[in-house]
Amino acid sequence: MIDPHFHFLDPVANPDQHATIVNANFGLNPYLPEDYIHDFDGLDVEKMVHMEILPDDSVEEVRWIHGMFTSGRCPLLGGIVAAADPSEPDFENVLQRCAAESSLLKGIRWILNWDGELQPGETPTVDRATWPRSRKANYFADPMFAANYPLLEKYGLSFDLQCNPPQLTTAANFLAQFPNIPVVLDHIGSLKLSGDNKRDEAMMVVWRNGIKALANLQNTYVKLSMLGYTLHGWHKDEKKRRKMCDVVLEVIQIFGTERCMFASNFPVDRDLDDGLTAKVIYGHYREWVSHFSESEKRNLFQNTASRFYRLNE
Repeated sequence: MIDPHFHFLDPVANPDQHATIVNANFGLNPYLPEDYIHDFDGLDVEKMVHMEILPDDSVEEVRWIHGMFTSGRCPLLGGIVAAADPSEPDFENVLQRCAAESSLLKGIRWILNWDGELQPGETPTVDRATWPRSRKANYFADPMFAANYPLLEKYGLSFDLQCNPPQLTTAANFLAQFPNIPVVLDHIGSLKLSGDNKRDEAMMVVWRNGIKALANLQNTYVKLSMLGYTLHGWHKDEKKRRKMCDVVLEVIQIFGTERCMFASNFPVDRDLDDGLTAKVIYGHYREWVSHFSESEKRNLFQNTASRFYRLNE
């Protein structure tokens, strides 16, 4: 299988590089190649794609990740997705410098999740669905963002889209202008369910409309991941598992297996104390699609990710 979305970080040895993560109080401990190898032992990972994790220096993160690849610590690394903000004037310079640091650079991500200004004492993503460093309600209306985004085509890079359900339709309208730039929606569109049926159904309508708008664009893909954000404790409760399964299968039905990919999102989705291991997560993934054809399952666990991130190039 291919894991198209995981993170390495070391806030203990390199606190300056991970200051944003530390200040956000996410509670993430160091996660290094040796930890990943241990967690995924027996799961037959063939290749993996490193996803930026809010580095305070995007170029330095790429350099650090590529260094662990060249030293042999993570030989299965097939791609790197760097952090870069298209709304900043130095966006092209950041792209050039990241590409110079690693031939494995495949794309960029700038997290856009916005649910209003974070208030004093609020924890990002927990108290409010606004991510650290997300500074604007609508990046897609920003003239600099619109001017810089086409540079991804110039440099042969993809875009990892991460935003909230109310932002999806606006994102689709913007992305429709750039059919030659591959886009993958991270984490099934950051759907978050509260357990309040009326509220959740209203959010599902907004989310579904956005998912369908994106799926209408032939250059868009989606990652099936970060399920613990969508429905906390999904792996321990049968009702929640069925709901999570329904959501995942709905996304697959809308996009098709040729544009969907399962991902781990480790160590963010990892909770060993709560029994949420890689084997548990992927065990549920495989159970949910056990009735699919072999070719469809290969798409979900391998081929789609390989094609999107050009892992054979």
